[in-house]
Amino acid sequence: MTIQILLVEDDHEEATLFQEMLDLFGQHDRWQLHHVINGLEAIKFLKKETPYQNAPKVDIVFSDYNMPRMSGEEMLLDLHSGDWWKGYPVIVILTNYDFGAEKIKNLYQLGAASFIPKPKELSVFQKIFTYWVDCVELP
Repeated sequence: MTIQILLVEDDHEEATLFQEMLDLFGQHDRWQLHHVINGLEAIKFLKKETPYQNAPKVDIVFSDYNMPRMSGEEMLLDLHSGDWWKGYPVIVILTNYDFGAEKIKNLYQLGAASFIPKPKELSVFQKIFTYWVDCVELP
């Protein structure tokens, strides 16, 4: 089974880094990465709206928190307000200045499966990624 990953990231360099980290793990037949630039595009992708009518069913979402048009927080709120939501795990990626107990509590209340710091080291990213694709039973 190929794991379908949706990356929601507005920064092209960060998205490229995410892809490069995946490439370093090898096993390219195990996952396929799809990328959109904000929460609004993620909602369209997950609902298979134009221009994503042929998008695959996503197994897991990694989403940046701070994005234009629709933030990660706004995306979570929108996801959980609709009856179409299938419960895809959403892992919110936070930069150091985003952290705070109230913010993290709010993300969990909005349905985030987890939050992670924006990884700067490959070993940290690999541990997080391996946990979510190898250890967790995805829907």
